[in-house]
Amino acid sequence: MASNSSNQDEYILSRGLQDNMRLNLQHYLWNDKGYLLHPSIPIKEGLRIAEIGVGTGIWSLETARIVPKSAQIDGFDIDISQCPPRDLLPKNVTFSVHNCLTPFPHELTGTYDVVHIRLFILFVQENDPGPLLRNFLRLLKPGGYISWSEYEYKSLEVISTSIPEVEDSITPLLHFIGSIGETKPSWTATHWPSDLPQTYKEIGLTNIEVDRRPFSRELLPFYLDACLAACEEISYKALDPLGGGKGERARSLVKKCLENRQKSHLQLNRLTVLGRKPEK
Repeated sequence: MASNSSNQDEYILSRGLQDNMRLNLQHYLWNDKGYLLHPSIPIKEGLRIAEIGVGTGIWSLETARIVPKSAQIDGFDIDISQCPPRDLLPKNVTFSVHNCLTPFPHELTGTYDVVHIRLFILFVQENDPGPLLRNFLRLLKPGGYISWSEYEYKSLEVISTSIPEVEDSITPLLHFIGSIGETKPSWTATHWPSDLPQTYKEIGLTNIEVDRRPFSRELLPFYLDACLAACEEISYKALDPLGGGKGERARSLVKKCLENRQKSHLQLNRLTVLGRKPEK
């Protein structure tokens, strides 16, 4: 999802064929030994769900299979070109163009039982998810649930499976990509996802639950693939325009990580924080 409709070039990832495949791989890896809807969310007839930043729409489409046919799932993104066309969608799934950083139409206020957000870290300004969170909460009915999931970079570690250990190329790559070629603070150094439970509490949410799941070790090479694919996208989309060989430097680090794919891996938590909007 780009930051606004007038400057989509600020979206540092791409929307091509490989990007679609990366997003779908990322989705399936995230759900390994996990869930689509948090287990504490009651599934009922007439359930209404909003997904923020749909990407390819894969989460909404898979969730539609596990909820009653009377449920309605509405996905919002500034660009829905990566989603299937409307004619192919289930009757209870819609995708609409909306800049989720801005207020939603008034008629959607208090409409949804569930608001789902996953991997929205690029759009949180100054390490403060509060403004976005308040915007999303307007969509919820009293008693509704918000589920926000992010990679917990605070837990990041590089795991070596070789003796002697190979040189760590993953950490410098993530720093270089996360700081957009060392032009701004790196999002990999931010800890606000870990603080989401406290943010929920301060905003007045209740029934707060925190779920942390590292990746299964056998899937670490596939997660690394998804991560490197995203880094390569950013190298072309965001770093090449900066000049000074920044894009080439990032791609050389990607190449080094690929060379060590059998020996060096990235591990971190998949963090999900659930909260409930008070009834009154």
